[in-house]
Amino acid sequence: ALAGWSAEQMRRVHVRRILVTLVLQALALGFFFLFSVFSVGYWSGSQLDHNRAQQMIIGHRGVWMTGIPENSFQAVDLAKDAFGFHGVEFDVRLSKDNVLVVMHDDTLERTTNVADTAFAHASGSTYVYDLTIAELKTLTLTDDDGGISDYCPKYRADAATSPSCARSGETVYTLREMLDYLARADMIAEVEIKQVGSPDRPTKSVALDMIPRALDDICNAGVERTAFIATAEYRFQNILNEIAPMMTLEKDYLYHTSPNSLVVPRDANILGISGLFLLFNPWIVPNAHRANQGVMVYFVAIE
Repeated sequence: ALAGWSAEQMRRVHVRRILVTLVLQALALGFFFLFSVFSVGYWSGSQLDHNRAQQMIIGHRGVWMTGIPENSFQAVDLAKDAFGFHGVEFDVRLSKDNVLVVMHDDTLERTTNVADTAFAHASGSTYVYDLTIAELKTLTLTDDDGGISDYCPKYRADAATSPSCARSGETVYTLREMLDYLARADMIAEVEIKQVGSPDRPTKSVALDMIPRALDDICNAGVERTAFIATAEYRFQNILNEIAPMMTLEKDYLYHTSPNSLVVPRDANILGISGLFLLFNPWIVPNAHRANQGVMVYFVAIE
């Protein structure tokens, strides 16, 4: 039927087809946008204490630098007293005897003095899950240059009765110890479940151990309203939702959502979003707020 058409007629047909396609795509996108805006308001909300400031700043492993190790009480004190932060994010892993400890890396060389101890592995790195909690407690936290902090934590349990304390460096802390310290400092705790398995344990097995233990520590410390669990591991999130569906959960938006998505995930009460990502997807924040969800914007400088 098109055999007798001129080149100009063919060009016009081609242009009309392109225009029709673009109009249909625009209509579909508009419908999806309206659906996301008006439907998202029915989804779940956060349990965090809403009496606190609406905009909160969370320190990544505290405020750490030369002479101040990350995940130390000194880093917490600096975040609160020098910078006015509202909370601290920290990572937890399992020790060899299944105690949750505060540690970002899966190995101990960068953040402790393990290389100078009998636990150092001549053939490679020493992993957190290689040592028991008693063995981890013999280590000292160090900064990235191997320096040890000589500091007396301000918000110790005995700070009121004993103004001074021994200054011999800080050790690896358990999750419960960090939660108790943040509670005394009146700070938010963002607990990130970091571990994703070990050579002899699959991820799901580790998750089944870590999630209930983390929930127990949060509840026993009495910080259910000032703590939330964060994880980018979807298997941890699924298990957490099954065990404690009302526990506040941060879900990393970059890992679990299409970059052009307009819909807020319904199984997260706090959304973790890269600040750079918001430049390309600015409607996520208002949609989350309509759903009574918190938004945590992070900026990655060091990992």
